[in-house]
Amino acid sequence: MSGAMFDITAAAAAWLPLWAPAFARAVAASLLCGIAVKLMDDSLDLEIDRACRRPNLSEFLGGSVTAYALACLALAAAFDTRLALGLFFSAYSLGMGLPGWKRLPSGLPGAVESLAGIALGAWAAGPRVMGLGLMSLAAIQILDDLADRESDQIVYPKPWINFLGSAGCLLLAAALVLFSMALGPLETGAVLIAATGLQLYFASWKPGRADQ
Repeated sequence: MSGAMFDITAAAAAWLPLWAPAFARAVAASLLCGIAVKLMDDSLDLEIDRACRRPNLSEFLGGSVTAYALACLALAAAFDTRLALGLFFSAYSLGMGLPGWKRLPSGLPGAVESLAGIALGAWAAGPRVMGLGLMSLAAIQILDDLADRESDQIVYPKPWINFLGSAGCLLLAAALVLFSMALGPLETGAVLIAATGLQLYFASWKPGRADQ
């Protein structure tokens, strides 16, 4: 029986394209890294989300949210180290760059921390992976901002959306995805699939509290 099952499994695996295992690892790494970034982002935005009455994972996980974020990031690196590092530093750089020249708790302006994150990501993950990470995540952020522009405008102002308009933002997001695909179609596809799955899940997520 076990021999027959092995033959069936081997036969099925033979039909898979050669890139399938690498793509599966990239999807897993993207999903886990996305969860880690979401956990850390919710930890930082807890008070704002409370004021806006928006779901926040920190309400559910409490003080353990950072530990879970680190565990997810470590697992992401186990599946695909370069992609996990590239996505993490890309998310860090894009997030830290939002305040512009406003000084952050480190004492450095946000733009400086963003550039430092890009440099570290290029060193740790390689320029190619860091580049596609930046472009794919920037495209996802643009589309997410467009979807939430009405509800988020007061808390998270987005003047560049008013400058480019909806059509301009869509064109920019499409261009970023195309450039990202040129650098790495497999990784970009994995990131987009993971981001779509996480977006759909958290859009319908109704949190409780860890102490309930």
